[in-house]
Amino acid sequence: EQDTAMKAAILSADANNVATKLGILAQKYDLSTMVAVNNKGVVLARVPSSRNGDIVFLTTPWGQSAAQGKKIVLVGPGRNYPLIVNSAVPIVQNGLVQGALFGGYILNDAYAVAFKNHYLRSNEEVAFYSVKTGIYGTSFQDPAAVRFFKLLFNEGSDAIQKPDAGLIAGHFKIGSTIFHVGNIKLIGSDGQAVGGMFMLTPAHTNIPPLAGVFFGLAIAVLLALHVRKKHHDKRYYILVAIAALSLVVVHLFRSRKLATSFTM
Repeated sequence: EQDTAMKAAILSADANNVATKLGILAQKYDLSTMVAVNNKGVVLARVPSSRNGDIVFLTTPWGQSAAQGKKIVLVGPGRNYPLIVNSAVPIVQNGLVQGALFGGYILNDAYAVAFKNHYLRSNEEVAFYSVKTGIYGTSFQDPAAVRFFKLLFNEGSDAIQKPDAGLIAGHFKIGSTIFHVGNIKLIGSDGQAVGGMFMLTPAHTNIPPLAGVFFGLAIAVLLALHVRKKHHDKRYYILVAIAALSLVVVHLFRSRKLATSFTM
C-alpha cells in the first residue's frame, strides 16, 4: 500500500523515491504542500518546492512537534510560503522518531479561489493574510481590485496587525461593489495571531450593527462545513482544525484533507 511504501522510502532516506511518492500523495489528497524528513528532521523532499536539506525539526512549530513524536495541525508561516495550514505526522518505531511526513495547504490565490467557488456566493470574496507580509491569497479575479485591496489592507494596517477581529466598521468599495468586511484571526502555536482571513459580503445584504459576533458565528459554521472528506483508506485521513478568536466567538476552521494520519 502507498503508506507502507512511503514509510519505507523515508526510513531508507531514499530522496528520489520519497519525492516521487510525495507527488502522488499530494495529488491523491489534493494537498498543495507536502514534506518528508529523516530521523534528524532533515528534508528529504518537498512539493511543490524542490528545496531540501534544511532541518524542519528546528525551524517550524510543526517540525518541533513531530520531533517530540506528536501529531499536530497548525497554521503559520512556512519555510517557503507566507501562510500555510500544515499537519505533522511523525514516524515512530520503538519509541523513537525515525522520520516525519507533513501535508497541508498553501493559503494562496488558488486556495482562495477554490474556497470561494465551493462555499461562497459569486458576489462574495475571501482573502488570506499573514501578519508578516500582508495579503497573500485572494479570490479577486481583477488585478486592479487585488492591487487596491492590498493597499487598503497592507501589512501595516490595524486590521492585520491588531488582535481585534469581527466585522470591520464601515463599507469598502472595491471595483464596482461596496462590501462589508469581516476579519477572522488565525492563531499560531504560541497563541498569537499569525494571520487571518477577510470575508467580503456585498453591503446590500444589510448586516446589522451588532453583527460582529453574529458574523463570526456564521463564518465559524461556514468554515466548519469546509468539507471534512472521509477516506476509505484506514491508514490515511485528512482533517484540519484551527481555532481563532473573533470577539467572543471561537472560530473553528476546518479545511478538507489537511492533517494526514500516518498510522504504523
